[in-house]
Amino acid sequence: MKFLNKSLRTQIAWLSFLLFFGVLFISAISHKQSSNVLAMEIRVNGDKNKKYLITTDEVRKRIRSLYGRKIVGMNVKDVDVKFIEDELKRTSFIKEAEVFLDSNNYLEIEIKQRIPIARIFDNAGGSYYIESEGIVMPVSRHYTARVPVFTGRIPSLKNANDALRKDLYHLAREIRNDAFANALVEQVTVTDEAMYLLHTKLGDEKINLGKLDDLPYKLKKLKAFYKKPLAAQGLNKYDTIHLDIRNQVYATK
Repeated sequence: MKFLNKSLRTQIAWLSFLLFFGVLFISAISHKQSSNVLAMEIRVNGDKNKKYLITTDEVRKRIRSLYGRKIVGMNVKDVDVKFIEDELKRTSFIKEAEVFLDSNNYLEIEIKQRIPIARIFDNAGGSYYIESEGIVMPVSRHYTARVPVFTGRIPSLKNANDALRKDLYHLAREIRNDAFANALVEQVTVTDEAMYLLHTKLGDEKINLGKLDDLPYKLKKLKAFYKKPLAAQGLNKYDTIHLDIRNQVYATK
């Protein structure tokens, strides 16, 4: 009997303890929901050179446009962090957005911007970036990314067919992912025959890729060619390096 009474007292004590902290927890939530946003902290992750396609001021203006007023001073219960995240992700330069209210009622916003891998200049005078996942995005007012420039026979964005867009992305991605090619290639020209010419940062020679079949293999062969003694003698005496014929690499004057 004494054991049962002791057990009952223990259970009552634990129940009282849980009830007490439950009331405190509910009270804290209720207090937080009736309080206001005290500040907004915005952090944008730039590229490896700390360059930004979108600024914190632009993010702040975008958020203000969602509510028609400054968010600092608004009641916490009126701030929908999921809604803000989703709307920020609709912005061209933003790849990921994380929004949350911390314990001090600060609205914390973490932005990860998209990474451009090519800049396209089309026949209609338009210009835009292709980013690392193949998404098209406009040029930035704040920063010009140092990426290969694509010119030549490229229709306007609305008239370009899916096959061409995929080819441009495929080539830009392979150049980006190949350390040697990424350091070498400055410009890409799309010819009338839908062939691809690479222009290097080293000299005036062109690299005729031809079609984009076996592209990783072609880039590997190109790297091997540049290591040969004749390349070390000076590539400026050659006009074109040819990779357009399968399993062959040669240079012509």
